[in-house]
Amino acid sequence: MTKTRRVRSRPTYFVNVDLELESDVDLRPLVDELGERVFILHAGPYDGAWAAFLELNRANDPEVDDTLRGWLDLVDTVSESAREAWFAAKRRDFDVGICAGMEPHMRAFTVQGETLRRIAAFGARLTFTVYAPPKPERPVPTP
Repeated sequence: MTKTRRVRSRPTYFVNVDLELESDVDLRPLVDELGERVFILHAGPYDGAWAAFLELNRANDPEVDDTLRGWLDLVDTVSESAREAWFAAKRRDFDVGICAGMEPHMRAFTVQGETLRRIAAFGARLTFTVYAPPKPERPVPTP
């Protein structure tokens, strides 16, 4: 007979902020300049356009706003040619990933007004992706 143990659901938590860019022009000048400061999930042709999906190459900040400011500070340092590639993109999203949990009952993730102003100044959007929680109290086979 197989024994089972109960697995408790993880609480709701902030995962990361991905930068998602989509453009009709090559984004390599921007991606190349960001270099080792980012982790490249994808950079190249995508769905008939050029796209880059990136994460900051550093330990996650515990707060959404800190990670967003890290991105904004990084983008603020790029050269004029990289900035041209940035503003040529037809989609510039800072995508906040949240993993939902069954607890706590509610959880707020704050973005400061100044951070929102900087996102808007870069012509970018703030988006949220919420991942479903793992099924709570799911029986897991144990040896």
